Amino acid sequence: MVRQHQCENLIGLLANRNVRYHLRRRGIDSRNRICGREWETLPEIVSLAGGAAHHSANMIADLEVDSRRMRHNLEATNGLIYAEAVAFKLAEKIGKPAAHELLQSASRRALECRKHLAEVIALDPRVTQHFPADELKGFFDPQQYLGSAQLFIDAVLNSYTVRPQRHAVH
Repeated sequence: MVRQHQCENLIGLLANRNVRYHLRRRGIDSRNRICGREWETLPEIVSLAGGAAHHSANMIADLEVDSRRMRHNLEATNGLIYAEAVAFKLAEKIGKPAAHELLQSASRRALECRKHLAEVIALDPRVTQHFPADELKGFFDPQQYLGSAQLFIDAVLNSYTVRPQRHAVH
């Protein structure tokens, strides 16, 4: 986390210098001159990004996906994790403010009654007049929220080739 903030600060520093440079070139600010410090900052940003990539690769090297446990974790929220997506779909029918208020109220009821959000909104005529039961059920299907993930997975797997391990030379 410290490195992330360090990198953000360095990028901000670099961006600020770039803005001052362009202002100076336009004659707006003649006091702020570029001192060449961008070239000190940029390698540090690249180094931090490389370190982040290295640690990320180490973290996921032995990662195993437990889809059963993932689904259990999603269901542990009693459907509340889908509230924003449902509000977005409902907003197309009743407007954004009304959809937000409806889902906020339904989410509170779901929490208080310890019911799944799908059960709560299935009883609300403001929802059911726009969406039949089978369509409502689909709003709570995690498979509906994968987007283009499978295309990216397939592209990575298709481009993957096994490379021999490099051994350090002593």
